[in-house]
Amino acid sequence: MTCKSFPVLPCFRGRQENFSFLKPSDFMKRFRYAIRQFHRWSGLLVAIPFVVISITGACLAFEPQFLRLMHSELYELPRPYAAGEVSIRSVSEKVERQLPDGMTLGALQIGRPDEAWIYEISSLRKAELFVDPSSGKVLGMIDHDQGGFYQLRKLHRWLGDTLNRESDAPCVGRIVVGVFTAWSILVILSGFYLWFPRSRKSWALRFRWPGWSASGYAPEYQRHTLIGVWCGVPIIALALTGLTWSFPAYRDGFFALWGADYSQRKIKSAEADTTDCRYLWDQAWPLIRQAHPSLKKVQFEETVVEVTSLRPFPGITVTDRYLLSSASGGLNSFPREAERARNVRSGIVLVHEGLWMGLFSQCLTFLWALSGAYLSGSGVRLWKFRRLRKK
Repeated sequence: MTCKSFPVLPCFRGRQENFSFLKPSDFMKRFRYAIRQFHRWSGLLVAIPFVVISITGACLAFEPQFLRLMHSELYELPRPYAAGEVSIRSVSEKVERQLPDGMTLGALQIGRPDEAWIYEISSLRKAELFVDPSSGKVLGMIDHDQGGFYQLRKLHRWLGDTLNRESDAPCVGRIVVGVFTAWSILVILSGFYLWFPRSRKSWALRFRWPGWSASGYAPEYQRHTLIGVWCGVPIIALALTGLTWSFPAYRDGFFALWGADYSQRKIKSAEADTTDCRYLWDQAWPLIRQAHPSLKKVQFEETVVEVTSLRPFPGITVTDRYLLSSASGGLNSFPREAERARNVRSGIVLVHEGLWMGLFSQCLTFLWALSGAYLSGSGVRLWKFRRLRKK
């Protein structure tokens, strides 16, 4: 067979049949076959870990709501307090007198007038202390490094392994989750390539939904491809943002892609070591209420304050950041580099945890995570169907 698309050198004349794979049509067939084999066997390889990551991620999508439901007595106050009559400094002093030795207060989060104030504990990484500001009484504490949600988070991020933040020992589970997550992105992209119709007549058939009751190879294949097409891009977005917790080099590159420096996300004024930060919080608190009448949450952390305000559209919020100083006595502008780094960090969290549009986006993230688990399970069933066919 002579290949007309490529010239044949004199030294290869008489042996053109050995180079039939150089024809564009044959090359595309071989390439498509290679992509199909990669998609099939790689999907089987990542099926079990990806199901675990997807299901645990779906459960964690509603963690804030479940915590409020299980500990409503901590989050909600019996009666609202008057914000103008409460001093942050005096409440903090009352709380410190109730703490055991060695436990110190950290950042402070203030929500609506009917919600408790939440203090972070400096000696515990993920512990929150709930306080009634009207009386200064400690209502209770939640340690997020304990309990059922922590076990789900361990499975989701480290496949049950433990990350020791105080040592340089690598977390094998975190690396394994990162590898399988990155591999699953390639599997989804190869699925997009295999699904894409090669003729105009095939477009209508590609979007035909067979229903859930239909059984067999063809309906299962149609459901697998359609769910993969409709949910593939959101799953890739969840995977790309999740990789920032697995690989520091990827995280730094992700920040650099958006023009930010990860090391600049934390800023500490020299005044924080010489000034009582709670005095600065007291000064800034009435100014924040005046400048942001529709505020949802205020986060005080040393000389930095983050104000989250509601927008007219339900679930949409915007965050403003300020730097506190006793010299000016007001809300100073935040450094540009730190602002950009914090915006990228908060964007990663909002996308990965589904908080970008409130409960609506959380429901979408829940469904997308479950669809990832379904794709893995249906891929295994399709492989079994093919095995039965060959027998």
